[in-house]
Amino acid sequence: MLDIGTVLDDRYRILSERQPGSFGRVYLAEDLKEGNKKVILKEFTLAVQGTDASPTLQKLSNLNHPRIAKFELVYYQQNLFLVRDYIVGKSYATLLKSKHTVTGYFTKNEILELFRQILPVLSYLHKKGVIHGNISPENIIRSNKDNLPVLIDFGVKQVATEILGVESLASQGNHNAKTTYAPDDQLKKGRFAPDSDLYALAASALYLMTGKEPKDLWDVPAAKWIKQKKLTLRSPLKEALNKMLAAAPEQRFQSAEEVLRLLDNKTIVQSNMSRNLVFFFAGVGVTALAAVGAIAFFPVFKPQPQRNLTLGFLAIPNFPNQKYELLADYLKTELGNKLKTDKLTIIVDAIDTQSTTSLLDAKNRIADKKWDIAFTVNPMLSVEAKKNGYTFAARMWPGIEQIQSVLFVRGDSSIKNIADLTPDKIIALGQPGDAVTYSLPLYNLYGKTLTIDKRNSVNDIIEKVKSGQADIGAGYLNRIKEEPKLRLFGFSRSIPLSGVYLSPNISEKEQNLIKETLLNAAPNVRNQTNYEQGEEPDYSNFIGINNRVIEILSCTKFDQNPVNLYCDRPQNIIQGKVDGVFPVANDKHELTLQTEKDTYKVILPNSYVGAPLELNGKIIQVIDVKPKEVSGTLVLEITQPKQIKVKD
Repeated sequence: MLDIGTVLDDRYRILSERQPGSFGRVYLAEDLKEGNKKVILKEFTLAVQGTDASPTLQKLSNLNHPRIAKFELVYYQQNLFLVRDYIVGKSYATLLKSKHTVTGYFTKNEILELFRQILPVLSYLHKKGVIHGNISPENIIRSNKDNLPVLIDFGVKQVATEILGVESLASQGNHNAKTTYAPDDQLKKGRFAPDSDLYALAASALYLMTGKEPKDLWDVPAAKWIKQKKLTLRSPLKEALNKMLAAAPEQRFQSAEEVLRLLDNKTIVQSNMSRNLVFFFAGVGVTALAAVGAIAFFPVFKPQPQRNLTLGFLAIPNFPNQKYELLADYLKTELGNKLKTDKLTIIVDAIDTQSTTSLLDAKNRIADKKWDIAFTVNPMLSVEAKKNGYTFAARMWPGIEQIQSVLFVRGDSSIKNIADLTPDKIIALGQPGDAVTYSLPLYNLYGKTLTIDKRNSVNDIIEKVKSGQADIGAGYLNRIKEEPKLRLFGFSRSIPLSGVYLSPNISEKEQNLIKETLLNAAPNVRNQTNYEQGEEPDYSNFIGINNRVIEILSCTKFDQNPVNLYCDRPQNIIQGKVDGVFPVANDKHELTLQTEKDTYKVILPNSYVGAPLELNGKIIQVIDVKPKEVSGTLVLEITQPKQIKVKD
């Protein structure tokens, strides 16, 4: 047992012990390197001397999906720990208990929606070679962040079986019929396959719809599920459950995609059939219907595809105009009609700005095209959206033209001017990449040496300056003006605001429909989601500032305080005249650079200069790039904007 306060791997500090798991103790801890983010540590008391004994272990640590808790592997005192994100929310077992006292059990539609959220996650896991192996209502959490289900504790039983073997695993008492939802072929034979996960998901659904555990619903002598009078189901859910719960593995669905296809196609065909029959009866009559036959209806039953649209944004604490549920309901109704589907699901993905990785998480969502409609909130994310091919749809922050970054101190501070900023002074900055609390302050403080406290939220910066933990802070002008105990110290230039952007994965026709629908929303819908019609902001100057900050950071030891915010190392410069410019890819050009001694080929990303073709005949400098010899030719590959300079 680990004592409270124990630190593993110089990173994870134990906060408390939780209910023990099947294979060891479970702890709540905080990640000291990620702003004290809460994590769960699951101990494997299996005497493992490395991860080779379980191929699944390495697969777990490489998984990355928004609907599963991320894993890392840590060794401490010869024991293995799986570290996963702590998901704030309620398990579906807990939700059932509270639901039963009010409305009864989960409905058929709620289970269908749960399947549509969870089955794509299982598909991702299975394609990565990971079987969950322990699906149950306890291991599906409805996240408080977006009210969507998240899978936890996947792969644990598969790992234990690989390490210990089936017989040894059974001898440890892990086969518990009262709590498991897995089929016998997994429990008794150690068979982990996609169909066994689907079996456990279906068994969990039965529990959520009846309140009875699998052991109370399974007729052992007859080897079949007991029919429940209160559980009346029709296709397609009934058909799906029957096949998912088949006793023989070969009779079950073999993939999550098969279940989804059945649910979506059957549901839509059934819905269309009822509407078309009413129409036919009214217009033709019963006799004609009998004469034509059922085959005449087949072309009419064209299933509409399931559609998901994700709204993504940064959630700012205490900001009143961030109620995206109203917009989600509006889009579901309006777009469902325009896109000609009654299977449209609007997913709201909110990233809390209190997290120290919120900007990075949002950038990754945009880079991976996971946000269909991106409410960027921050101009850095607007730039990221443009860089990744997103299309502008609307302006954010109605009534505000630009925002201004300021430096501030406590009212009684001895700091009066820039000369007072000595190396012992502490400046509290925001998250790396944040325009107002990080990039602009570093840009304006170039040449100074300071002690830097970074990765703070806006509120943390203010509190640290008030309490004296920091001498100076960076923040938003309007926010700091509201604080009577603070004094403005310096102003930065104004920067443009953010916008609403549409993913390049959406067709141009549908982008136009979405943009039209957004702009035609009622004023209260637009106000509560903080956007309006308008022109796209010009980010060109801001991009230049940010590139300069990247250049500063590249030549400073930013993690060693105090930090010298300037570059003083010698540079290796190759200067010559451009004698030829040719495109070599969609986003790159090749320059022929002639110096006094040699000829070089320069590979240059288009975004690093205004117009590559206009460089022909000009003098350029390539800075700190080591030449590579390729087939007898000296090649200089530019990987950062600071590595090329055009001489006037």
